[in-house]
Amino acid sequence: MDAVSGQAFREARDNIIQDVRRGIVRICFDWNNGVVIISGLIIRRNGNSYEILANGQFLKESKKNKKENFVVRFPTSTQELYGQEITVQVNSPNVRVIDGFIKFDLTPHETEAAIIHGYVRPVTFEMEDIPRETNVDVFYFPRERKVTSAIYSQGSMVDSTIANDSTLGISFNDSSTDEYAQFGSPLFNHRGHLIGIMFNTQARLHAWSVPFLRDTVLAEMRPIYCRGGIIELNPPGA
Repeated sequence: MDAVSGQAFREARDNIIQDVRRGIVRICFDWNNGVVIISGLIIRRNGNSYEILANGQFLKESKKNKKENFVVRFPTSTQELYGQEITVQVNSPNVRVIDGFIKFDLTPHETEAAIIHGYVRPVTFEMEDIPRETNVDVFYFPRERKVTSAIYSQGSMVDSTIANDSTLGISFNDSSTDEYAQFGSPLFNHRGHLIGIMFNTQARLHAWSVPFLRDTVLAEMRPIYCRGGIIELNPPGA
């Protein structure tokens, strides 16, 4: 890759990264006398509220450790990067467990609703096959309570996928990415679409594929809109 094309690639990737963060909330919870920050996917807008999808492991740990709530912050275009803290009760009927994930509706604080509605955009899901060596990025947060920029760790596909595969094999340039995998970090391609949600096994790093998500956790969230090889839960242009 020459200097010109390399710079163009970096600029294009930076633009995609900024676009991707519009669909990801920060979820903060206490665990083992520490704090963990994980990603929650904004998958659909319903009027003034948003549907959030996240890995269910943290909810199990919160209940086991008798924690009563967790805290969520929406992404914004402001200098602070994220909006005000919104407390969600662990045992709220609004928090539902579906196929190992949790889903809940969240409404921004009234004082910043206009800013968030103008910035947030639900994620889109890639339905095309993902060839081996496809460049991908995983989105995750440092384990700090203070608001910091997210980390985007570059990697590539180890295993190719076909429409019926439930998992993807991933190799990352930064081995420290592994410790965040169990918390469901979202995985994006360089078109800015979600291609999987990460989890860890003893063997190596994997991600639940979009076909798997479509047939499980997203199956009850009809209608699903398909266009140009991607799926989304809001009508195109909404």
